[in-house]
Amino acid sequence: MKYFLPVVVGCVVSLCAAHGQPQMHPKGSALPFVHQGPFVTTAGGGVLCINAKNALRSHDDGRTWSSTPLFAQEEKFSVRDERALLQSREGVIVAAWINEVERRAPQGWRWGGTDVSWKDFVLPMYVCRSLDGGKTWETPVKLSEPWCGCVHSLIQMRSGRLVLWGRRSSPSGVMPR
Repeated sequence: MKYFLPVVVGCVVSLCAAHGQPQMHPKGSALPFVHQGPFVTTAGGGVLCINAKNALRSHDDGRTWSSTPLFAQEEKFSVRDERALLQSREGVIVAAWINEVERRAPQGWRWGGTDVSWKDFVLPMYVCRSLDGGKTWETPVKLSEPWCGCVHSLIQMRSGRLVLWGRRSSPSGVMPR
């Protein structure tokens, strides 16, 4: 498998319910768990997702979950809610996320502020992979720094190449120097 993840710049438009809280379709039902996606189906037929520090697996449609650590050095990493997860055709599971532990911004700075360098804003994007269905994970690899606004999706092309769509941004009013 080729392990190449270009970061593509993009944007997303959020749609909100017209009158406050989203409504569930009458034929829908709530999931039996609170874990956030994305989810992948593992080779053994289970469901896998990740949270801030762990890989979470269920083999009974989400009624019960087991977890294993994502990181050998967990004090260095914390996965934000912006994340992507993919199981390749070859069975490799790849996770991409923004690392909350490294988040930095100038003290007292507000959006639209001036007199700061974009290099003072740090929120990097990382990727790591699992070769055994999410039980163990390789050391994370940093893809971008300093500031990544979000992680949108991760897909595998027909060629086998993986494409990660995220957004690198400079805070409003801050021009690169």
